[in-house]
Amino acid sequence: MWSGVGLAAGIAGGTGPAALSALREAAGQYAAEVALGAVFAAKARSYAGLVPDHTEMAATVLADLSVADAVALADATAVHKNAGTAPAYELWRQNIRAKLPTL
Repeated sequence: MWSGVGLAAGIAGGTGPAALSALREAAGQYAAEVALGAVFAAKARSYAGLVPDHTEMAATVLADLSVADAVALADATAVHKNAGTAPAYELWRQNIRAKLPTL
């Protein structure tokens, strides 16, 4: 759930840095999930060729990354095949969380 909240914050925007900071705080032990969602939003917006200011703000506040760094992280940790019993998408999520700045 928390990664979806971070994704929505990065894609839709509609709030400022204070509210994003409060969101990160409210996420508590799930702050890395919120950051993961912000990374996904940055990657999606970059891929689409339109990165609004609110996406940059969400990446910065929620994940401590610029959009460029979030995209680089998403690209560097991508898993192109299932490995073992876990689906590639879940492995990608795990890889991103493992490389996030300390939250």
